[in-house]
Amino acid sequence: MQIDNHRAHDTRTVDELINAVLTEPDEGRAWDAVATLQWRGTAEVLQRAVELCDSACPIEREAGANILGQLGLPERTFPRECQQKLRSMLQPGEDPQVLNAVLIALSHHQVPEAIPLAAEFANHAAADVRNGVVHALTGYEDPLAIATLIRLTCAVEPEVRDWATFGLATQLETDTPEI
Repeated sequence: MQIDNHRAHDTRTVDELINAVLTEPDEGRAWDAVATLQWRGTAEVLQRAVELCDSACPIEREAGANILGQLGLPERTFPRECQQKLRSMLQPGEDPQVLNAVLIALSHHQVPEAIPLAAEFANHAAADVRNGVVHALTGYEDPLAIATLIRLTCAVEPEVRDWATFGLATQLETDTPEI
């Protein structure tokens, strides 16, 4: 296991790091706290991230999903628990920023069981959610994932359209007339 000296020497407690994730106005520093929590990957971090995911506050749910997305890097810890919690968060009516975070987090886990759940959000009103769908489905040779990505290559938003096209063009072995 490669040691990240910056993260290994961060003396902040889990509570202090979560507070930084939730309140730090500098986005880079907030993400640094997320990365440190992910790097630690302990049972305590998992528990706290799940508590955030279960919060009534969308900002806290988004933070929890961000932490679970890569818990234990570089060597994953609690992947099954992270994947189950993330899949359970894909609910209609959920805050778009939370959905985006959950979909991106699932893309880091490569969970084939999430394909039909993610595909359900391909027509979501929020472009960020559709962008999250693209990331969640990229790299799968699954017919539903491919069909959904093909649909999203026609998205109005360039970022969604470009990532869907990239996913089909460079991340798959499959080559069909539709692709």
